Amino acid sequence: MRRGLAQDGVARIIASVGSTSHTREGYDMAIGIGTEQLLTLRQAAKRLPGRPHLGTLWRWYSHGVRGQRLETILIGGRRYTSAEALERFAAACSAASDRHLSG
Repeated sequence: MRRGLAQDGVARIIASVGSTSHTREGYDMAIGIGTEQLLTLRQAAKRLPGRPHLGTLWRWYSHGVRGQRLETILIGGRRYTSAEALERFAAACSAASDRHLSG
């Protein structure tokens, strides 16, 4: 049985994007949709300590903190991050803060 065009398109997107890095304004976007646990920004906010406002995650994505931006990916008009991207972001922000305090 033949899959629908939409399913074929999604399969091609996952195959072409899942294992590669893409850049946006020189920023490495390394979310692998086939290998990482995707979360909407709202879901991500609910998982974080203190449950930051959804607008806070948008700011982390768009402007960053101490030069670090939250990795996201846009799929079908909806913006996602991943549990792994949240961990990378927290580690990068902590390292940047440590450098700021020691230097």
